[in-house]
Amino acid sequence: MNFVNNTPWQARFHFGSAGQEVNVASVVARATFQLVSPTMLVPANDPWPVFAAPIHTIFGTFPADSSPNRVGCDLIALGTATSRTPVTWLNARVRAGNFASEILVVGDRVWTKRGGTLAASAPRAFTEMPINWSRALGGTLLQDGQSVPDPLNPEGRGAYLTEMDAVDNPLPNLMDPCQPISSWDDRLLPVAWGPISNAPAWQMAAWLMERNRLRRPSPTEAECFQRAAECFMCAAPPRNLMQRLEIDDPVSIEFGDTVASFRVPRLALALDAEIGTERVTYPLTFSGLWILLDAKLVIFTLQTVFRYALRPYDVRTAILRETSPAINGG
Repeated sequence: MNFVNNTPWQARFHFGSAGQEVNVASVVARATFQLVSPTMLVPANDPWPVFAAPIHTIFGTFPADSSPNRVGCDLIALGTATSRTPVTWLNARVRAGNFASEILVVGDRVWTKRGGTLAASAPRAFTEMPINWSRALGGTLLQDGQSVPDPLNPEGRGAYLTEMDAVDNPLPNLMDPCQPISSWDDRLLPVAWGPISNAPAWQMAAWLMERNRLRRPSPTEAECFQRAAECFMCAAPPRNLMQRLEIDDPVSIEFGDTVASFRVPRLALALDAEIGTERVTYPLTFSGLWILLDAKLVIFTLQTVFRYALRPYDVRTAILRETSPAINGG
């Protein structure tokens, strides 16, 4: 199929077989904006592309955009929480439309022996704390003398197999405020807003925790369980999956004293699929909102999926266009 991009945004056409004489196709568009002030977006000079293969970045690993099996809208939010005065904890928050998510950010702590049991030390005060997977539960475990990366978050800290492993070693800094870590062997899901490239592992973890019911899941984990089956080959874990994002929705992010607030720009895109004598128009919907606060970048991803018959001699063309002029957020 011929693909024509008549928009100013990055876009890519993907297709594959959906059965005998039928193809499934998806068109993914990506719009990159610079956060020139805490409340104003302008199109960036160096836009992010649509990924044909997984890509490793300083922000984490993003999966390829080629899978059509996506639902909802991924939320990714990375940056540094700051405080003008030293604090031992703060709450980081992200809101987008009807979606809201919160993380408890705690200063550095270690597990110490108290009365024969392990207890967390008092948190150290901080003025800056990274909000990424390196500060969430996870890490590399030592099993039978071999280093084994945590299947959900190998970059993290605070996951241990034995009590001896935990002694004098750190706890994670990022936790679910509804269910903070209280014991070295708490089996909790890592909490952050970073990208993932291992969605199947997250699905399996949510399924196992629900099936085994080792404990009552937190509200955010319960939501994760409900969405795990839908979250396939996406860029964010199920708990960071918004049901939808719409033009003009308000978005706000509070990483302590680092804040931003804007509205979703008027990214109204449609795909005209011309198959032989047939012409069908498919609107694109938002499938990703990525906020890279330290880099002052906000990236929107939109997608549509459709099927078409493979008939001999048909001329097949897909034309991506704007349905109304794009405007800056702010």
